[in-house]
Amino acid sequence: AGDLDIAVTEKGLEEFVKNNISTESAYDASELVQEEFSAVIFFVIVAIVIISSNIMAEEYSKGTIKQLLIKPYSRGKILLSKYITCLIVFCLFLLFYFIISVISYGFIGSFSDYLNPIVVYDFISKGIKEYSIVGYCLLYTLANLPQYLIILSLSFFASTIVANTSVAIIISIISYFAGSIVNMLIEGNNIKYLAWFPTMCWDLTPYLFGGISSFQYSSLGLSIAVSVITLLILIILSFGLFRKKDIKNI
Repeated sequence: AGDLDIAVTEKGLEEFVKNNISTESAYDASELVQEEFSAVIFFVIVAIVIISSNIMAEEYSKGTIKQLLIKPYSRGKILLSKYITCLIVFCLFLLFYFIISVISYGFIGSFSDYLNPIVVYDFISKGIKEYSIVGYCLLYTLANLPQYLIILSLSFFASTIVANTSVAIIISIISYFAGSIVNMLIEGNNIKYLAWFPTMCWDLTPYLFGGISSFQYSSLGLSIAVSVITLLILIILSFGLFRKKDIKNI
């Protein structure tokens, strides 16, 4: 019990039978949504990396960073405004992509499908719950939010420090793939402290509907805590190193 899939447990199946719900149609709906999101996650990651890697590095490459620094604003405020801009652009992109996905799904399938609920077994309430496709997609998006924010902050950090868009993008993409590889290696080893590795914590989808992670030492509380700490470290390092960065020779 860890994926967003409908709970494949005896209790879950009993509830479906008791409520006269077709498990096959429920699986089809939930799996379709999961497949759609799995297919676009990397696309979203690439968009995040490009947005956040470019926003500061472009200022360096064009030399406009010097013009920003002569204004009556502290380096902290300048960097904060850039980071907030990254977040806003990312949210707008995510909203745009979500709307496009909903519309394309309607054309590929049928807009009437949005009226059909996705049925899941909730381990917390120990009962059947129904979600609209839009609501289900929103939950899935929120569960992936820590991953998106950490990648965004990592790209922003790289962009701020190396002052080169291409290098920042390469660093971020390599980190993403390296994290995925590390996750596969970690899941095959029952080593407790590896549960603190950031990439093991940034995907919260296994915990939706009261599920658990496939890695026995992971938990929802630990995953949230590690994700928040990782974000804070990246942000603090970005601001701290930017304040000391020598801009004269750029």
